[in-house]
Amino acid sequence: MDTILHDFSTTKLSQAQDANKAAFWTLLLRHLPEAQLHTDTGMLWFETRIRHDVFNRVIQCNLAPDTCSATIESIVDYFRQNSLPFLWHRGPSSSPANLGSLLEASGMTHYETEPAMAVDLLKLNEDLQVASQLTIRRVKTSAMLEQWIRAWEVGSPEEVIRLWMALYTACLDQESPLCLYLGLLNGEPVATSAAFFGVGVASIESVGTLSHYRRQGIGAAMAFMALHEACRSNYRIGVLTASPMGSAIYRRIGFKEFATSNIYLWHPHQGHNP
Repeated sequence: MDTILHDFSTTKLSQAQDANKAAFWTLLLRHLPEAQLHTDTGMLWFETRIRHDVFNRVIQCNLAPDTCSATIESIVDYFRQNSLPFLWHRGPSSSPANLGSLLEASGMTHYETEPAMAVDLLKLNEDLQVASQLTIRRVKTSAMLEQWIRAWEVGSPEEVIRLWMALYTACLDQESPLCLYLGLLNGEPVATSAAFFGVGVASIESVGTLSHYRRQGIGAAMAFMALHEACRSNYRIGVLTASPMGSAIYRRIGFKEFATSNIYLWHPHQGHNP
């Protein structure tokens, strides 16, 4: 375990959030033989030759202003030559400050902005109402992993399901820093969450509930499962990026926004909808 972070300053939280994302993807990619991880100076990115943007990403970017444009063009050109769509994460600690405008100038499209949020794990709002009939179990078998992925990636093609199965194999090791949690109602999988215990903070990931079961406190229960595990592992800070649907719930739990995280998309064809 890395040194536990107790510093709630924006700078430290931003660095920890982005470092955890890098560690998370580095862990997953070990289980995908097609993946090539590139650790260039100031950069961390990967490609898999799979023609789906989710499986080709720039994860970290910390470059000097005078070299950034050339690096962006080089990476975009690489994916262009290979006709591979990809995503570029501009995390809260990314540099230079005008990275977003440089990405758009290169032909990438701004796809998503999400608040980066943090919570003091000693000050969780335990009075928040959560689903009482929900059973939550840690994913420990391949069968449970498939249930988790199908709940999280509901509606995705079988090819995508298989790829996520390969990637998330890491979590089946009980010593893994990645823990997945499956929520069940009457034995049926209805919700997911995950906790990644990485670089000084615990990242809460993949909190989701099937559409027919929302507004029952299930999402909050799944988030609390991951947060409580982080407490038991002696972490002080939990971090996440929130979807518009989830941000209100996280605020009620005790999360506070400290920055924003942005995603940019490049695709060889117009009209792509990831």
